[in-house]
Amino acid sequence: MKKITLLLVALIAGTFAMQLNAQSDFIYNVEAANINGWNDLNIAHPVHIWGYYEHPYGQNGYLEYQVDDAEWTRINNELISGDEYNFSFDMYFVPDMTETHTLNLRFTDGLGNYTDLNGLTWTDVRSYDVSGIEDRVYNGQPQQFSVTVNGETSTYVGGTNPGTYTYTIEGVYEENTIGVMDVEYTISKGQAQIEVIVPEDVEYDGEAHGATVNVIAGDGDVTVTYVNAATGEESNEAPSAVGVYIVVVAVADGEYYNGIEATSYGQFEIYDQVTGIHEINVDQKGNNEWYTIDGRRVLAPTAPGLYIHNGKKCIVN
Repeated sequence: MKKITLLLVALIAGTFAMQLNAQSDFIYNVEAANINGWNDLNIAHPVHIWGYYEHPYGQNGYLEYQVDDAEWTRINNELISGDEYNFSFDMYFVPDMTETHTLNLRFTDGLGNYTDLNGLTWTDVRSYDVSGIEDRVYNGQPQQFSVTVNGETSTYVGGTNPGTYTYTIEGVYEENTIGVMDVEYTISKGQAQIEVIVPEDVEYDGEAHGATVNVIAGDGDVTVTYVNAATGEESNEAPSAVGVYIVVVAVADGEYYNGIEATSYGQFEIYDQVTGIHEINVDQKGNNEWYTIDGRRVLAPTAPGLYIHNGKKCIVN
């Protein structure tokens, strides 16, 4: 579950009649002058207030405002009884963790009397629960989310490639509450996906024989190392000499995938036909049977050459 760290704006703008006494009244209007940026508690928020002021005893006065529980601040130098007024000022929030922020207003006269006015209230959505926005791992497909904010659910299709993205929520979530809030999520790189095909044991022919590595777009550079099992000698060149070779593959970090440390994917042997008799599948129990060098059973040698007799090499002239 993620918490939102921004602000939605509740605009309460209108005309209200507030009486100083039964003989006179005054009219005022108040509004948030520009809602752009209201979701940032650390910048100035312009407010506009205008109307008509008349004091029952002709006293001049002035307007004051208060943000949450801060000190009262005078908006103007003086209001003349019987005059219209029109003021704009910048208000600043203290971005504490509270569910609402309130702009309070009041008129104060020269006699020290004051009258409270209806102000504005903003809902701080840091207290809202938002579910459905989760960090993901790259899989090549656009990331689709089912997002729930204050019980309202919507579907969002986000980024595809690894990176940090911002999901912007706009709309009305409670009566007279409008605004914009942003939620960040990340798509991490996936694990490198490679296919290593190690050759079957091959008969010596003087040619190089090596593994085949298949990669997908977004993988990093691939390094194949051949380790001679007998000597431990390493080489990045495919071997051609007789011997047993361990295939080790490493993948660097790529655009969409994390790399893989050097990992053994198997081994193969390059063998000499004359000396590699262990590759011939013969019965070595000493039953007086004859086999050709390529593993075919014969009753007896029919021509000069190398044979297997009772599991041992035998040269027939």
